[in-house]
Amino acid sequence: MAQTPKDTDVSPSGPPGFRSSCRIILGSSWANILLLSIPLPYLVTPFSPLWSCIACFLSAIPLLKIFDLSMANISSEWSLTSVGLSSGSIFEQLIAFHAIYYRQPDVALPLALGSFHCGILLMTGVYILVFGKYLALSSYKSPVVYHNLGVCALSLVLSMWTYWQGDYFQSSAAPSLVLATFVLLGSLYIYAVQLHQQTSGPSPSHSIHPKRLVVDPSTNIIVEFKPEGKTVNSWSATLSLVLSFGMMIPIASHLLGSTMALMHDHIPFHFTSTVFIPLVIRLAVLLPSIHSVVLTEAALLNEIRRGMDSMTVHFPISVLAAATFGNPVSVHMHPVSSCFFLFSIFAFWILHAQREERMTGLPLLVFYVTFALAAATGVPV
Repeated sequence: MAQTPKDTDVSPSGPPGFRSSCRIILGSSWANILLLSIPLPYLVTPFSPLWSCIACFLSAIPLLKIFDLSMANISSEWSLTSVGLSSGSIFEQLIAFHAIYYRQPDVALPLALGSFHCGILLMTGVYILVFGKYLALSSYKSPVVYHNLGVCALSLVLSMWTYWQGDYFQSSAAPSLVLATFVLLGSLYIYAVQLHQQTSGPSPSHSIHPKRLVVDPSTNIIVEFKPEGKTVNSWSATLSLVLSFGMMIPIASHLLGSTMALMHDHIPFHFTSTVFIPLVIRLAVLLPSIHSVVLTEAALLNEIRRGMDSMTVHFPISVLAAATFGNPVSVHMHPVSSCFFLFSIFAFWILHAQREERMTGLPLLVFYVTFALAAATGVPV
């Protein structure tokens, strides 16, 4: 007589039940590392801001990894999930909200800008450093990777030079609610188009989950990458996602407080908000997944689009939240910075996109053109 499978049994035709899924999540090595690393920021806070930053970095690695694994499980079952949603962008947004809450609204926009650049630089740099000598074996022989790295490095140097030209954020008469709302609507439009492309079946070369190829270190042969970890129940993954998000809140607060304290030790503010915080977060996201860096050009372009999605979401939410708290973020920028924004848009959104996807970024492109004209003419936007 056949027995009815229990909830803890793994079904061969789908993910396991709720209790078994929870055991998989709680019994994973990343969960064990997280339990050991979470108390670190609270233990080392009385000593020095530097040690506190290091502790936050160590605590963020397993936390962000669990978040991404949970999101991957949810995405495998529910296709209508955000393309740009990742642990790094969520963590950076929490830091931006803490900055606004503690009356430091000028951290938000540099954080978004630095997040975009550090993410692309790290992704492209690791791609070349780890798999550079195997590029000839790939079916994609275009030098697009090297071109993207050069464009991004040039943009980063240009933006940092602009930041160091005195006071970057100038006072404006009123919060830019109309501008922020326009950008938010453009981002929602882009998101809707991406969802439509997912549901209608994107082309194999630009799919959301492209075929992932890695190099087997023992044989130096390119093999297909298998997703890390076991597939768990979607509701269990959602619970893990919510819990990890809740744990990000105090870690983000500690990291912001530690970096603000470091700034009092003669560390430049713009370096801290534009380079240090985004670099720490991107390293925390990238280090656990170093073995799964992809070799396909399509996957690299997807990472670039994820960085653009994070940036377009960061800016309007930060401005709207700052206005809500009564501390509007000025967007009166220098002409060089406006040109840099336009340059980034053309380089990363349009230059290597397919022809049918160029209309996707049109609202955002209109925003940056308006932004550049207003900044160049000195009119507060």
